[in-house]
Amino acid sequence: MQKNFWELFPDLIVGHDDGDGDGDGGSNDGDPGDGEGEGDEGDSSDGTAPKPKGEADGGLKAALAAERARANKADKELKALRKAKADADLAEKSELDQLTAKEQAANDKVARLSAGFLRTALDGAIRSEAAKLGFIDATDAIDGVDRTALSYEQDDDDPSVITIDQKSIAAQVKALSTKKPHFIKTGTEDGEPTGSSFGGTKTPKKTNRSDELKAAYPSLN
Repeated sequence: MQKNFWELFPDLIVGHDDGDGDGDGGSNDGDPGDGEGEGDEGDSSDGTAPKPKGEADGGLKAALAAERARANKADKELKALRKAKADADLAEKSELDQLTAKEQAANDKVARLSAGFLRTALDGAIRSEAAKLGFIDATDAIDGVDRTALSYEQDDDDPSVITIDQKSIAAQVKALSTKKPHFIKTGTEDGEPTGSSFGGTKTPKKTNRSDELKAAYPSLN
């Protein structure tokens, strides 16, 4: 009996019933395996399903924001402490400056008083020596004497207590009188000039006629 071509080579015929059946069966056998594989990959180590990517990113952002907030708070607290310390240092410095200024003012006052006491004492000693040497004006001696050459001691605790070496005063006033002789009085006690180079020649007193007659005739007195 003669067979058709497709009956001799059934596998070459597209859509053959036997091939479709086998293929379908093979496909069905693989489905359970695929399902089990997907299920295994979905399991996590702790038995819970992993969070979606968007939800995980949100948690990280929240944690970062919290850390930044804590850092900002700590920074503000640090700045506040630094400012408080700076204010305290400034207040302490201001108080110290005030005390320093008061102390300086007190020292300046003591220095002025000390200088005043010393000047008064030296002026008195110079004036005394100038009178002895016949100064016309004692102020010339007071202003003209070299005070750096004078010897004296002033008590540090009590500036009004001053010990003066009178010999040094006398020596300096004498030196000034030699250097400035026109500071010294010249002439006699009655104010008439002497024969010195400063006073010129003494001029005799003028007398009137009555004085001459009295001198010639004592009985008229």
